[in-house]
Amino acid sequence: IGSDNIARVRGQNAIGNTSVILQGGDNNFADVNDQGAEPGNALLGNDNNSTITQNGDFNTASLNQTGDRNGSVITQEGNNNTATASAGGDDNSSTITQFGFSDEATVDQSGDRNTNTITQFVFGVDNVANVVQSGNDNASVVEQGPGDTALATVTQSGNDNVSDVDQGFFDPGDGSVATVVQSGNDNDSSVLQNFNSFGGLNTATVTQSGNDNQSDVTQENFSMSATVLQWVTITIA
Repeated sequence: IGSDNIARVRGQNAIGNTSVILQGGDNNFADVNDQGAEPGNALLGNDNNSTITQNGDFNTASLNQTGDRNGSVITQEGNNNTATASAGGDDNSSTITQFGFSDEATVDQSGDRNTNTITQFVFGVDNVANVVQSGNDNASVVEQGPGDTALATVTQSGNDNVSDVDQGFFDPGDGSVATVVQSGNDNDSSVLQNFNSFGGLNTATVTQSGNDNQSDVTQENFSMSATVLQWVTITIA
């Protein structure tokens, strides 16, 4: 609890992995890598599960899970937040929650039952969220704000895509940017920016390539910009 926290859990050599790290204030850093492998060992993953909780100050958290029943929760509460999660296949799921100041979150899931939620709230500041999911049962939700320099980028490549980006709600922040790219299959997307606020200058770009595209963009106030591109794939026998 407090002071120059550092915690690190590395390869747990597979089967039933579980990690919990709790820190409370000051120069936090946490790193979990439960790919369950020594160098050269082909047995990666298994029943991964991980939780990192940090309470304020210079937070940084990193997770890296390779394969099998992945889980993962990162919670940070204020100050210089940064969180990174990665999965690498199988039953992925991820939740990152940050509560303001120098926010940033990056999630990268490659294949299988992906799902992700990033939430950055309270008084905002340098919000950024990046989500990349490659294939299979994708879903993603990013919510950001109140306010400041929100930026969200979601990339989903194929299969049952769904995405939802909300930015800076109930806040007068300007200049929110949302970019969503969905490549094929059951696409769906919704972007909502600075709703019920005085903000402006928001930009939304949605690109959906093929299959059951649908998109919904809602923006408020002045100088908004929205671009939706939907590509149709036609197969000629």
